[in-house]
Amino acid sequence: MNKGFETQLSDSSLNLIAENEEERRLLAEIERTVISKIKRLSKDNCVSIENKEERDTNTLKKLSKKFIEFREKTGTTPKVMMKYKQAIEYLIIYFGENQKVKNINETDVEDFQLFLLSLPKNWKGKKELKGKNLKNLYLKKSILLDMYEKQNPSTVREVLVKVKTVFSYFLKHTYVYKNAFNESTKAVPRGRTDKREFKPSELKLVFNYLKENNLIEDFIFIKFLLYTGVRRGEGLLIKKSDVDFEKFIIDVDGTKTENAKRIIIIHKDMVDEIKQQLKNKTDDDYLFYNQKLSVKYRDEKIGNYLNSIIKDVLGDKLKKLLSLHSLRKNFSQEIYFSNLFDELSYKTLIGHSTNNDVTDKHYLRGKRDYKMLKENIDKVDFNNYF
Repeated sequence: MNKGFETQLSDSSLNLIAENEEERRLLAEIERTVISKIKRLSKDNCVSIENKEERDTNTLKKLSKKFIEFREKTGTTPKVMMKYKQAIEYLIIYFGENQKVKNINETDVEDFQLFLLSLPKNWKGKKELKGKNLKNLYLKKSILLDMYEKQNPSTVREVLVKVKTVFSYFLKHTYVYKNAFNESTKAVPRGRTDKREFKPSELKLVFNYLKENNLIEDFIFIKFLLYTGVRRGEGLLIKKSDVDFEKFIIDVDGTKTENAKRIIIIHKDMVDEIKQQLKNKTDDDYLFYNQKLSVKYRDEKIGNYLNSIIKDVLGDKLKKLLSLHSLRKNFSQEIYFSNLFDELSYKTLIGHSTNNDVTDKHYLRGKRDYKMLKENIDKVDFNNYF
């Protein structure tokens, strides 16, 4: 009489043990069928089906490297790539490069969030933290971490968003059973910034200073940020080949969110200055500050330089209220209150994600009426800032 298979159940497996020859033949057939279906699933869905040996080698370092290689092949922008690498660096610092990704759970994620929030702002530049084990300092509640202003919650959120995407890649390829970082950003407040837009009188002082000191390229770049609303990092990555004077657009990828369709419309009042910037440049030359610097250093060096000018002109009192990023607020307010743009056009000009816009994602598929955008942006008047 067949009494069925003997079973052994553990936390991660179910073993069926044959008790006779008939059961052994049946188990062999089941195994062949399962293996065949797994191979077909792997081929049809581009997933990897791993055995125990493979799973034990799927470390954070190994799989993060795979993710970076994949992203580089898909044409992810240099600025976004830098953000992914920074996020992975945080993961390695906290979990260690040999951490098995499948062992990271929601409790680990909560601890990781607290670790990020405990780190000082710009911690890499603090001499006292050079060569220190940041995780050990965090676990020991070291006073070294309390000597400085903490990282902004918005910075932590940005790291967690990137980490969530990394683990979504791991999930897609079945390196993890679930994405433990799915809810990670909900526990971290967005945080509010003290930064505001420039008052016209303040920006006039900055522009007058730049003109009086013959800082022509600085003047044009700051004017460009005002008339386009681009983030400074986006503006500094634009090359001559990105500029299209037939359509009067600069079509580049967003640098903060991958789902942002970034279209820069060239305002009629910026045409002459942009043409001036393009003189004697090749297609691979940068539109502004054509220096061969790394993406990160380029952004920081030029950004710090221009922000220091703003501080010198307007004084220390306004240092925490105004920066290059404030120009983005000015642009956003000007185009919004012009009542010339619908929501989709507004998001396009600002460079905000339209990933959740069904019409744009599935029907328009990112296409835009450039002529209409150009006609309307030319009607927006920025002259009160000069």
